[in-house]
Amino acid sequence: MNYFNEIENKKKNTEQTNVCVYSFLRPTNTQLIGRFINFLTKKGKKSKAEYIFYESLKILSKISQNKDEKSNFSKESMEKNFLRKAENIFQHAIFNIQPFIEVKKVRVAGTTYQVPALIPQKRQENIAMNWLLESARERKKKNPSQNFEDSLAMEIHESFLKQGQARQKRNELHKLAETNRAFSHFRWW
Repeated sequence: MNYFNEIENKKKNTEQTNVCVYSFLRPTNTQLIGRFINFLTKKGKKSKAEYIFYESLKILSKISQNKDEKSNFSKESMEKNFLRKAENIFQHAIFNIQPFIEVKKVRVAGTTYQVPALIPQKRQENIAMNWLLESARERKKKNPSQNFEDSLAMEIHESFLKQGQARQKRNELHKLAETNRAFSHFRWW
């Protein structure tokens, strides 16, 4: 029996460090967070994507936490509370960068027009998540000494404040749709 105990101890010591340690939050996950983690997943490493996402939420909760806020709760319950607040901030950030109109190219009588069209809700969320990840990756490229978790947290925070690169993309797309609204009568779908 000692042999089996030694094997179990070795397994515990050699476990990966990037396995999701935030399993207590899994029951409260929304579909949006699950889909964002799937967007974040590379080469099938979902546990690493979960680790990156929840670490960025942890950083985000530290950013958004008021320094004056003091309570008598335990450290663990406060961490859960701040992570839940960070989840709400994430959801509002995605909502703030969702485009509700896009431009599609339509060819009519030899000329191509850019026709504004409404976007379904799920596609709005997917576009917003893609923009958020792209802007976080670009931020990471500009500052290689910064972790990806930090850049993702900063981008989520800026999106929550209706600023940042992802919000700029949304505004540019809406501006383009506004300038081409005269061609909206070519929309047949």
